[in-house]
Amino acid sequence: ALLVCGLDGLPYYVALGQGHNNDQGFFNATVRDFVECHSIKLLADGGFDHVHLVTPQLHDENSAWVLQQAGLRSVVETVFGLVKQYAAAGGLFRMSPEMQELALLAIYTCCCLHPAAPSAC
Repeated sequence: ALLVCGLDGLPYYVALGQGHNNDQGFFNATVRDFVECHSIKLLADGGFDHVHLVTPQLHDENSAWVLQQAGLRSVVETVFGLVKQYAAAGGLFRMSPEMQELALLAIYTCCCLHPAAPSAC
């Protein structure tokens, strides 16, 4: 999944795809055109490379900025962690891919309502 969320944990965009997609390829296939068209800057991890994505790649891994950026990116990891607590997201799904996509989108929505979710959800 590709997740774009605010620092408050509120998901703005969720894209689901096959497990064989890498971060960069999935970004290119889903939101790259939108990000470029609207000149949106996003914080991303080292799996991404794009002029509109702020990544830690150009900085010393122990610099204050890289450590701060890692803390900010932890919001996305928290949402992923909440999602994986649901059986449909964390294990083998035995229904059609369409049903799995529907279930996962519902789970991402529910994660914003979860008591452990970041405050604005």
